[in-house]
Amino acid sequence: MAQSAASASPGLAVTWVNSCEALPEALWARCFPPPCEGLWWYRAFERAGVEDQFTFAYALVTRDAAPIAIAPAFQMNLALEIVLPDEIAPIVAFIGRWVPPLRYQRTFFVGSPCSEEGTIGLIPGVTLAEVLPVLVPAVEARARAARMDMIVWKDVTDADRADFEAIVKSARLFATPSFPGTEIHDLPATFEGYLKGLSGNHRYQLKKKLKLSRAALDLECQIVQAPDAATQAEIWALFMQTYDKATTRFERLTPAFFASLAAVPTTTFVVLRRKDTGAMTAFMLCYFEAGCATNKFIGLDYTLGEKTFLYFRLFEEFVVWAQSKGATRVRSGQTGYRAKFDLEHEPAPLTNFAQHKSRIMHWIYATVGRTITWSSLDPDLKTYVDTRTRKDAPPASQP
Repeated sequence: MAQSAASASPGLAVTWVNSCEALPEALWARCFPPPCEGLWWYRAFERAGVEDQFTFAYALVTRDAAPIAIAPAFQMNLALEIVLPDEIAPIVAFIGRWVPPLRYQRTFFVGSPCSEEGTIGLIPGVTLAEVLPVLVPAVEARARAARMDMIVWKDVTDADRADFEAIVKSARLFATPSFPGTEIHDLPATFEGYLKGLSGNHRYQLKKKLKLSRAALDLECQIVQAPDAATQAEIWALFMQTYDKATTRFERLTPAFFASLAAVPTTTFVVLRRKDTGAMTAFMLCYFEAGCATNKFIGLDYTLGEKTFLYFRLFEEFVVWAQSKGATRVRSGQTGYRAKFDLEHEPAPLTNFAQHKSRIMHWIYATVGRTITWSSLDPDLKTYVDTRTRKDAPPASQP
């Protein structure tokens, strides 16, 4: 059922729908051009059977009744230990045993679970600054109606950050760093070219890991589209091995989600199998659009041991596949930073802008939010920040 919100800006209005299918496919294509995750992405989530985790909604912004923007959103109970600094998270978790609202917040997100960035889709010629004055009150009204405690504009890119900073006071928002994405720009045309572009130490370490992996396992690579049910079962089993190892979990995916993504024509699985047994040892779910190759999810057979360096072997095949498609840019998502920095990805900053319905709780969260940094979010990010700080430091003065 759709709900409307009147606009404070002349000619602008917001209407809410509860399914991505309720909006025209052509509008999705205009608002979310490649490599943005568009209709296919939200359709996969709606078919994934994750209703126990998320409730989806989509704000349609119109000007004089003509559609100009789509803002995907979802509701969930957010576990605060995901984002709180290590010094504070145990305290909140302890108190949260008796006061659950301190541990979980009913949160209304604008954005998408596990997308590359929190995109508000705009038709060409429309700016975010035009849309936010009508979208902010519409989101607040929707969140109040759903009895949400917090509103979070999720994973805002640096390109959009200034538009949000311009309304921080009027919209009563505070900003906190999110887990950054990871990217490689100017990808060379060959894997050898990629190797040559690495720093000496990273190049040596990667070549060493690949050599050790080849000595330990004789693998073959398969590029798979539309995998059959048996292959999907193997993919799911490896994904769950990796999921169980993860220290940061925002969502719990399902076999139905992978099945839906497997049916998307642009989706590709890079798969490694043992030549002796045919057993799948690793996979990476990828897609290529507009010169950009993105890897979204991986699965590794951890029973084979760390010395097989499966992730690096898998990444090599992903890069070769990406180069065969003509990719000049690679995106590898959030978390798992250590290996990605060893492969010389650069972090892509993302910011969350949030509001709590209680002014007292808003002040507390805003105060805590000011203490959140990349270093507090993830130990591998801390290592990256410390290393960059040392490199950028001026040389010590000489006597």
